[in-house]
Amino acid sequence: MIASINDWQAEKQLVNYYTFQANLWGKDAYINVSLKKAKEDLNVQEKAQLIKLLTKEIQWIEKSKTEFCGLMLEEGILALAEDWTCAAEEVEGKAGCYKIDGQEVQLPITKQVFEESLYFNGVSFEMSEDLTKYDLTLYIECSPDYFAGHAIEVWSNQEHCVTVGSLVG
Repeated sequence: MIASINDWQAEKQLVNYYTFQANLWGKDAYINVSLKKAKEDLNVQEKAQLIKLLTKEIQWIEKSKTEFCGLMLEEGILALAEDWTCAAEEVEGKAGCYKIDGQEVQLPITKQVFEESLYFNGVSFEMSEDLTKYDLTLYIECSPDYFAGHAIEVWSNQEHCVTVGSLVG
């Protein structure tokens, strides 16, 4: 599920910032990892600890889609998706139906349809010096693109305290 640390790509404009891809919620997503020192300077134990932690957290993200969706519903993101959808082109002859990305979207959007639309644009881990703690930022998008190129920003940490932010992008 996680690429070998040796295969992580360094971001040229950022210091100690690496990316790799993993499949989350049925789509490939970019995983970004920000470290306090270069990955080449990590010893074998630190590399193993980092891979173990990231594997565990990516597995938690993978199985928590319904939880993330529920939190977004509580924060009014589904209602916001419906508001944005109303600004799209209305499908002629179909009341409450709009065209987004060539797809017809019928209002109201059900929880199931909304949950099925979710995928990750990116997942970013900012690791502590000792690699035991992190801040996690998730950028979740929808297909169809209810939010016209914007992502839903969500934060978490090692205790899995999840906070739904707002739209970004």
